[in-house]
Amino acid sequence: MRGWDLLLLVDGSREAAFSQNKAFARDLVDRLPITDQQATNIGLVQFSDTTRQEFHLNRYSSKQSVLAAIDNMRQTSGGSFVGSAIDYARLISFTAENGNRANVPDGMVVVTDGRTDDAVDDFSTAARHQGITIFAVGIGDMVNRQTLGTITRDPDNVL
Repeated sequence: MRGWDLLLLVDGSREAAFSQNKAFARDLVDRLPITDQQATNIGLVQFSDTTRQEFHLNRYSSKQSVLAAIDNMRQTSGGSFVGSAIDYARLISFTAENGNRANVPDGMVVVTDGRTDDAVDDFSTAARHQGITIFAVGIGDMVNRQTLGTITRDPDNVL
């Protein structure tokens, strides 16, 4: 099985949803092979009105380490700037210096309720043009599915 360079963008803006977002990220990581060079490398960015790199793609080589880092993540709180987080990920996280491998596909999983305080279209379009496959996962009881669709531009990539 060929791996991915997979970056999780976790919304930390709303306290009620943050624990659900972390639980989803943890469950996803638990299902992925993260053990060798052909496996999936995981990075994580938390966003609210600020964007914080929790760990880069090349930080951890074991599933247990990634899960522990997710468990230890503290919420940033504030507004929800999804577009800015996507742009940060595209420009900073998906670089060779931060673990992006040239020989594997790049993927981004945006875990949010879809409510955003900034525009997402231009940033997500730029990420897709860079070759990053974007998935959007709506969590919470007031999910804005229209925003999730704008992020991915592919209904099959919206959960």
